[in-house]
Amino acid sequence: MSSAASSAAWWWLPDKGDCYVAGRELSRTVKGELVCVTSDGRTMVPVPSDECFRIADLEALQHEPPVDLVKLEEVNPPTILHALRCRFSNRQIYTALGNILIALNPFELLEEVYTPELLLKYQAKYSDAAAPDAGLQPHVYDISARAMSRLYSAFGAPSGAARPA
Repeated sequence: MSSAASSAAWWWLPDKGDCYVAGRELSRTVKGELVCVTSDGRTMVPVPSDECFRIADLEALQHEPPVDLVKLEEVNPPTILHALRCRFSNRQIYTALGNILIALNPFELLEEVYTPELLLKYQAKYSDAAAPDAGLQPHVYDISARAMSRLYSAFGAPSGAARPA
């Protein structure tokens, strides 16, 4: 990135196709509206500044977003959408937001996301002899394994039932 580009202000700009796109400020109109060029080269003119969000750390957008949105440096609608879009493009349909699981529908079967082996890894995460989660991604299996673990801790396993491994 050139020094001119790094010193210019970057903004999340409203966009009909992508909800928000990143754009570098070129100038402002007399009404204070932003004139920006997007990262894909489109000139957006004029954009009311009250509809935009300033990007404080442009470098952060170049890295993988966190698996838990609580760890985002900037929290606003565009950065949340950007993180979800990046994860979705990598076929990661589940994202955590603290104890909340965000699931995006891929409109296709992702067989690698629902394997018996993966289910066992999440069950093992909450067993008595569980090792650290070893980098497991947010998943609906995690929610169900955590819920079962808490039920067993609170009430014990039903008689005749085997506790998950």
